[in-house]
Amino acid sequence: MKNNRFFNPTQRSPLRGGTAKSLAMAFFLFASCALNAQMNYWAVPPNAVNFTSSPTSAQPLPGAPSGGYVVSNGMWDSGGNLLFYIVGDIVHDGSGNWAGQLPTGQGIYSYSYIENEIAIVPVPGRCHRYYVVYLMYTALIGNGLVYTEIDASGGNVTLNNPANPLIDEYSNNAGGIAVSKAVPGSLDGSRRLYVVVRDGIHLYNIGAGGITPNAVNPIYTNASLGWDMDAREADLNDAGTRLTWAALGSTGKFYSIALGSGGGTSGSLVTYTLPASARDVKGVEFSTSGTYVYCSAGSGETGGIYRFLSTGSNPSAVSNSSAYYMTHLERGRDGYIYALNASGQFGRILSNSLTLNAYTMNITVQSNGGQGPGGGVFTLPDQVDGENYGNFNGIPLVTVASMTANGANMTTNCSSPLSVYNCNPISFNATFSGGTPSQYRIDIQAVNTTCAIVTGTGFINYSSGWLPGTPPANLDLRTLTDAAGLNLGNSTGKVKVTLNVQNECRSESSAFRYLLVNGPPTPASVSLTINSYMYPGVPQPPAASAPGVPVGIYSASFNINNSTGYITYYTIEIDQVNCANGAFVRDIYPATTTSAPGSISSLTAINVNQLNVPAIPALGWPGGTGFFANHAMDNCYRVYVTVGNDCSSSTANSYLKFDCTCLTGPSGEDRGADGGGSDIVETAGFAFYPNPATSSMVFRYGLQEAGLSRLALFDPSGRLASSALLDGREGDNVSTVDLGGLAEGIYYFRLVTPEGEHVGKFLKSSR
Repeated sequence: MKNNRFFNPTQRSPLRGGTAKSLAMAFFLFASCALNAQMNYWAVPPNAVNFTSSPTSAQPLPGAPSGGYVVSNGMWDSGGNLLFYIVGDIVHDGSGNWAGQLPTGQGIYSYSYIENEIAIVPVPGRCHRYYVVYLMYTALIGNGLVYTEIDASGGNVTLNNPANPLIDEYSNNAGGIAVSKAVPGSLDGSRRLYVVVRDGIHLYNIGAGGITPNAVNPIYTNASLGWDMDAREADLNDAGTRLTWAALGSTGKFYSIALGSGGGTSGSLVTYTLPASARDVKGVEFSTSGTYVYCSAGSGETGGIYRFLSTGSNPSAVSNSSAYYMTHLERGRDGYIYALNASGQFGRILSNSLTLNAYTMNITVQSNGGQGPGGGVFTLPDQVDGENYGNFNGIPLVTVASMTANGANMTTNCSSPLSVYNCNPISFNATFSGGTPSQYRIDIQAVNTTCAIVTGTGFINYSSGWLPGTPPANLDLRTLTDAAGLNLGNSTGKVKVTLNVQNECRSESSAFRYLLVNGPPTPASVSLTINSYMYPGVPQPPAASAPGVPVGIYSASFNINNSTGYITYYTIEIDQVNCANGAFVRDIYPATTTSAPGSISSLTAINVNQLNVPAIPALGWPGGTGFFANHAMDNCYRVYVTVGNDCSSSTANSYLKFDCTCLTGPSGEDRGADGGGSDIVETAGFAFYPNPATSSMVFRYGLQEAGLSRLALFDPSGRLASSALLDGREGDNVSTVDLGGLAEGIYYFRLVTPEGEHVGKFLKSSR
């Protein structure tokens, strides 16, 4: 057997069951990246921001225009391939070629140009098809909200004209757009669209068949807010429970409102009031946690960026931000909130921070500050905050919910992996959330004690490659063999099992768990002995045939404490049998397994009356403990005992004949009795007195020959209370026994002489 070299074969674990500051910052950015899970790239002509690099960098945007623009946005697939981008109303394909122009409406609703925000939303249930939502402006009739569809599924980018009107016309000249994450529980990735315009907040449902208005629209109006309902930008917090918008008015205020589980407003409006020097709000953005909301505001080159508690506290100015008062705000995948100044240079704020740092990454954004009455703002690509952009290929991202081996949950904690043995199948199963994978890949790699992957001779390194569908149920991991012939059947040690899955759009996610693979432990071997009242203190070997070892209805017990090997469980089963031939009569105690992690040395005198026997209607037994004391006299039974581990087991059995009413007692000790039975022989001339007794009791008995006798006293539970050896002579004997050490109560005695037994009970009294 080949070995991974770092596994200690004696280890046993049952199945059943730069600077400190820079390192801390790197960890924070990694955590923020995982938390935000947003788009990897932004289209900000003439370049693209690349959030997958560290630090964030820029790369050319193919075919990007060299002039200024009002608004842009773009879409990349989960593999980092540019599908298309939009600058103004011009659509470019992934190579930068002209792919079409966004439709601007029809007839009287033919608009002049696009306002400040473009939202790109995946068509639910359709791979690489997208709705583009945008606000159009004309000086004659006001604004309109429209959407169209772009198909990037076949390698070419095509526009499905015409524009679909959502709001044909509304007064004034601004609006803010916010798109929700996929609605929880939506199997096709349906979403919600919020639009804030002069006449209120409008809610639309984004589905596979298009974008449709909510039954009640607008869902919120407030005439007293006036121009403050006109918005330059809108934003949802990550939880989708609050919507905020940057007001066009010069009141120095902006707002947020609470949203209910159905997407509608709950009426909880929060007003944020800015300093007098910053009256004109341009952009808004929630922090990652939703605790804060940031806004950019000001006019005449005064103002900057301000932070509020989302509950509406007094503002705190963000330092170094005075040149960034004319900007949208948008949070990137790296956890920073980004802003633009008049020179097209980025500044960024670590979420929750009050400091802006200029950020140079070889890029000058050419947003020219907007146009029309709703302009005057440097724009950034609209994002869905907190979204896992694997969902942005149109079908919800499939993720691994659980991974199990032999029915037990595998763990991501490398220091305490799930332990299995390779003597039997290692049955692997997984469950998924978000849908069903269309493809999967399993990787199994050896790791060392620090959980680093190790490769080379003797170390398993398996990959299945991409396979269709999902892993088969109860997949035996031992059958997955790498190129060197290693698998979990011929290797031991700690391994990392990674399951990668893709949905129909080839969006990929992965999960990993650890296993500790053990070779077979020492085989389990059972040792069964029976405690018989006829041989006190000397456990008897099992009887291979009926009627079996004689036992009492109270005292019957057995031992498996001398079983050997590595034992993780034991099983007990008892059947009633025919005393003459051992033939099966009925089930009494069904096979019941108990965990025994590694040792059963304490399993002496397992009393059958303590077993919880299920109800047996034919015998009038209601179920519970004590069955054998009530039903076993003169009957025979067969007891089966198995000890084992995951790789081996050993079974023994014995027939038992219940022919005595003997009481329970410690293993190997003499047993008492409750007054005798048909098997007890009494000699003539026996007596005991007084009864009740106070301090002592007299026993009179006769012997034909001198010899030793033994007297044992038992309490009502069968525990030995006192014992003595009596040296008898030929003829009559009188022995006085001291009872001073006994508490008041009923006691049983058993006097065993060379010529027979005498049993009985008496009352110990204080007077």
